[in-house]
Amino acid sequence: MRGFTRMTDLLAGRYELRVRIAKGGMGTVWRAYDGHLKRDVAVKLLHPWIAEDVELRRRFAREAQVLAPLEHEHIVRLYDYGEDGETPFLVMEHVDGASLGDLTRGREWTWQEVSELARPIASALEYAHARGIVHRDLTPGNILIESATGRVVVSDFGLARIARSSTSVITQGMLLGTPEYWSPEQARGLESETPTDLYALGCLLFWLLAGRTPFEGDDRLAVGLRRAHEVAPPLASFVPDAPRAAATTIGALLSANPSDRPTAVELLDLLGVSRPSIADAAAVAVDASNRETAVFGAAPATAVLAAPSRYAARKRRRGRRMIAVAVAIAAAGALAFVGATIANADSVVDVPRVTGMTVGEARVATAEAAHVEVADAPLAVGGRVYSESITEGRIVTQKPTAETQVERRSFDLVVRVSRGTAYAEVPDVEGAERQAATAALRAIGFAVSVRAEESWEIPEGRVISSDVAAGDEAERPGPIELRVSSGPPRAPVPDVRGVDVDEATARLDGSFETEVVTEGSTTTEAGTVLRQSPAPGTRTVLGSTVTLTVARAPEWMTTWSESRSGDYDSPPIEVTVPEGDWRIIVELHPRYLIFGSGLAMFSWDGTGSGRIGLARVGTDSVAPHSGAGTYTLKVRPRGSVTWTVSIEQFR
Repeated sequence: MRGFTRMTDLLAGRYELRVRIAKGGMGTVWRAYDGHLKRDVAVKLLHPWIAEDVELRRRFAREAQVLAPLEHEHIVRLYDYGEDGETPFLVMEHVDGASLGDLTRGREWTWQEVSELARPIASALEYAHARGIVHRDLTPGNILIESATGRVVVSDFGLARIARSSTSVITQGMLLGTPEYWSPEQARGLESETPTDLYALGCLLFWLLAGRTPFEGDDRLAVGLRRAHEVAPPLASFVPDAPRAAATTIGALLSANPSDRPTAVELLDLLGVSRPSIADAAAVAVDASNRETAVFGAAPATAVLAAPSRYAARKRRRGRRMIAVAVAIAAAGALAFVGATIANADSVVDVPRVTGMTVGEARVATAEAAHVEVADAPLAVGGRVYSESITEGRIVTQKPTAETQVERRSFDLVVRVSRGTAYAEVPDVEGAERQAATAALRAIGFAVSVRAEESWEIPEGRVISSDVAAGDEAERPGPIELRVSSGPPRAPVPDVRGVDVDEATARLDGSFETEVVTEGSTTTEAGTVLRQSPAPGTRTVLGSTVTLTVARAPEWMTTWSESRSGDYDSPPIEVTVPEGDWRIIVELHPRYLIFGSGLAMFSWDGTGSGRIGLARVGTDSVAPHSGAGTYTLKVRPRGSVTWTVSIEQFR
């Protein structure tokens, strides 16, 4: 494979590789220059052992198509995927800064700083999860901070899933994901869904506050596997003075059960804003095109981490200025107005207009109106709604309405935040399993209804079609109706018991095939249906076979027989049919043609006992009043006779 070692190698005739800036499990990252668009970019060259795996290269190409549309200020943009000879590569947005892991060594964090850092990460996860994309390897190394603005961005979305699909990764001995940030389901080898990212974020926040991850040890793989059967320790066990909000939030994120963890949306509500960044004020001042073409270089840790501190300091200074202004106004008011007027003014709040603002901006405005610190602003997010007129992340409605007055002691501003346009493209789910199709639609924001429909062609449980064609746009939440196959057409089997077999066959004809078996019966007329399978009323696939058991005339079958002339005691004889379905036949014959005469006594013992006494030559039979079991027969002849005794069973 071609190697890139010189500073001016030209990749795909377009990208000039200048400086290698990082190396990871999947490849090396270079600062490069895009000669076509005249901008700096980051280029990730995949490792040779990945390039040699043809299937993995195909997966990278397909994943790039999924990740490329992601457009979010806190997610590193993926611009391009290509191959130069046998070298596959990714082209990404270039960020001028360094990773969170590089910038926090030896630094102590407060919960206020940590929660401020968590907001843009949660915002990025919310955006990606809504589009069905899971990161699966969220670590400090994948969190980048832009030095000029303090903008936080998440990188390498989706790459862990590609790696997981290749046996080459295991061959190379590479750990799938980072064990210190594995979720319990990852440690068990189960499929990783959106709660996996929230668990990793919980580990990351734990690490920032405690200076260590929840599980640590010399053997990284063993550390990762521990969480498969161990509950994460509480934050208070390492940070006794941790704020209650920190312990509660991180404890929820580290829940062993994925369903107990908050979603990214719920986490944003817990943190207090929908889409903030660490340095909103600085980010607003930086033009988007400048951000896009920034160079990801070696920035001092102090330069990047100063952004949160400067932002917090600016807020504190603004709070102090607000207090000073309030004091001055109060003093002036005291000179100009009577005490009653002052008391009335302090008891009401003029409700600010916050529609169109971000939640962060609305908090500032609400705090100013209520004369409190931003952290204590009486603002709550009451829900998120779709809007065609208000940009995603900005406030759609507020209650109380703007420019009204409310009593200060009861002032609470409840807002609803835009989720962006209600219209989204419907994915192609035809032929997919019902559960997978439902999950794909719900991930985009659609509600789903299901209607069962019989089908000869589509297997049971798979989608036949949806009421909105794939690729068309529909209004969320919908619902989108799925027609799901219930298998081939079925019909209830009619009851033909007690009916003549010819009539029964005629009733079933056209819907079912018939198979007839006979059974001897002494109580039912021959040709009558005794039983049927499947049972009457059972919904059965059309065209399948119904078995009819039909009565026939009695038939007897000899199962044991013995002939002699003297006394006889039989060995044990096994009878396998119930009472009434077996009988004993005895015959007595003269030994000599002229002078032969005599009699014999026949008896039996077993489940029941009895006897037959014959005083003359001839044939007789008896049906014993006993059922299946083991029996012995005794014969005691008198005179010049021979005898025969048989056991017959009914069939």
